[in-house]
Amino acid sequence: MIKKSLFILFIIVLVNFNKSYSIENKILFKLNDEIVTTIDISKEINYLKSINSDIKKLDNKEIVQIAKNSLIRHKIKNIELLKYFKEIKLNESEQNALLKNTYNKFGFENIEEFVSHLGNYETSLNTVIKKITTEYMWKQLVYAKYQNNIKIDEKAIRTELSKSEDIKQKKYLLSEIVFSIEENENVESKFNLIKQTINNNSFEDAALLYSISESSKVSGNLGWINFKTLNKKIQNKLTKINKGQYINPIRVPGGFLIIKINDIKEEKSKINFEEELNRMIKNKKNNQLKNFSEVYLNKILKNIIISDV
Repeated sequence: MIKKSLFILFIIVLVNFNKSYSIENKILFKLNDEIVTTIDISKEINYLKSINSDIKKLDNKEIVQIAKNSLIRHKIKNIELLKYFKEIKLNESEQNALLKNTYNKFGFENIEEFVSHLGNYETSLNTVIKKITTEYMWKQLVYAKYQNNIKIDEKAIRTELSKSEDIKQKKYLLSEIVFSIEENENVESKFNLIKQTINNNSFEDAALLYSISESSKVSGNLGWINFKTLNKKIQNKLTKINKGQYINPIRVPGGFLIIKINDIKEEKSKINFEEELNRMIKNKKNNQLKNFSEVYLNKILKNIIISDV
């Protein structure tokens, strides 16, 4: 732990929180040779607020910790990416496509609206471009490393789909918390700590504070997910709880997973067999790659030296 750096961080960042004047730039700690400064943390806070207003509900100390964890994950990914790529950069068409997906996801119709929104949080479009570029290239790297480990039972999926062309598709609006434990922790004690935050605040706050998944930046929100695309273990757990409840932690690659049901709906539709098959296969692949990503990141973390300056 970097207690000295965190003390400086609290003094400089928290005292000046949301002030209009400039924060004095101080080096807080290093990730190998990568430095993290008070300005870095301040910018990360602004960025996280711009994509998730729930963060503003937390106290300053919690916000700083979330920003620190987010920035560490981002920098670690960049460090690893530069072992395989000359630079962390996309071509113009890829970048524009990702940007469009990003601002549409947050409910903006065009780039101008999005830039105006970011300006309200003193966040630049370039910051967002760097974030989405890192995530896109990270997913490419994870796929290259783990594609041979992906296991999809296409026959079983085909059998399930062939039962009916007119089906009621059950969809779940889900949120998640993926957490890991330190050497001096156990699953039960960590889960109790998370439950305390859930009970005193909300599941979303707990996701912001404790989840190591990228979804933590959006309070653990996973959106609407077709029940059939989930693995059987999670399906079995979800069928035993109701809307508004969450499952106890289950072990997944890279840590432990808690899932909450926010809502449930059924949609009756006539499916296009091949389209539905491809969609389900893609979703199952993405779920597995997400787990591999957490395993990979945790493995790198163990070899990263985080030191005071």
